[in-house]
Amino acid sequence: MTRYATKKQLQALNAAADRKNYNRVIVNDIINSAEEDAVFTIAPIMVHEHAAGVRVAPHYRCSVQGDVFVGQFVMLDVAPEDFNALSETPEQTICT
Repeated sequence: MTRYATKKQLQALNAAADRKNYNRVIVNDIINSAEEDAVFTIAPIMVHEHAAGVRVAPHYRCSVQGDVFVGQFVMLDVAPEDFNALSETPEQTICT
């Protein structure tokens, strides 16, 4: 159940994770260093139910892969509705 995100979408997912105080967010400077037409692969690893030690609505802890993350294991917590809104194939990912 892999999904794909543009740079703009990944920035929005990261901002949402930060607003919700999720435990896994990405340093904005790293995302911002990506090319504007970059496409990121996002794959859920597990369902997680805590943010800053407090029980919250279930969300996905995801692995994020992209050119700016080569050699790194990057994780981001993503709400299910946000994850499900992402493209299922890289060809469907439209850079806006």
